[in-house]
Amino acid sequence: MALAVCNSANDMIFQCATAPDAIEQITVCRDGESASLNLHNRTTGETYYDIPLTMNPSRDYFVESVVEGEGISIEMGFWDADRDAATILQFHATWDEQAEDILTDGPMDMWLQGAGWHQTVEQLLCLPETVLYAPDPLFELTLDRGSVGHFYSVENILPQPSFVGRARVSAPPEGIPVYASSEPNASTARWAQLYDNDVVEVIDRNGEFKAVALTEGVVSECVIRPEDLFQPYTGPCSTGWVDQRYLEIIQ
Repeated sequence: MALAVCNSANDMIFQCATAPDAIEQITVCRDGESASLNLHNRTTGETYYDIPLTMNPSRDYFVESVVEGEGISIEMGFWDADRDAATILQFHATWDEQAEDILTDGPMDMWLQGAGWHQTVEQLLCLPETVLYAPDPLFELTLDRGSVGHFYSVENILPQPSFVGRARVSAPPEGIPVYASSEPNASTARWAQLYDNDVVEVIDRNGEFKAVALTEGVVSECVIRPEDLFQPYTGPCSTGWVDQRYLEIIQ
């Protein structure tokens, strides 16, 4: 393993060199009560991000799943302050059942997924035998939290029977943004894009904007149960606000 950029070996969460030339390396470190991701030169440590991508483990998305016969999948959500957008690191590898660890010489891939969920992404491949995954520092930070989505509204969303429903999106070709706030301005984070004929779950309303819940491939559906009503929604689906002009309630 080449040069690390964490404060100490105990802060290392994830690292791998990117194919084909291994010049660049992705490193995720624990930094106090948060975590950070940086892309850096594997030899010199020079970083390619002016500001590292950051994760608040108490609220941002993190999932690890091991499925027998399918391998291990890791997804970590980060905030990209340069682009004012959410970014997800996704990693898939073969799992060694006997060692209970990643099979470092087996097939694996990794990519960073931006908020344009419908867009094609350029995949970054991890070179075999350069992967380090040590999730304990992250587990410690996420131990007491509940389910959270990839991204979230910065305002409390309170599902109520009169607001909850399913809607079809009627959007121009470029799509419509999902905002972090029901009162967006030029600096408001845009979590995602919705496109014509997308179907979303509506769970709240504030003025001209409706709060929507999106599965983003993490869960199969966003069902609001009776016990979820009249209290702040915390997941597992992602949430944000959409101009209600583009939503047609269908259920």
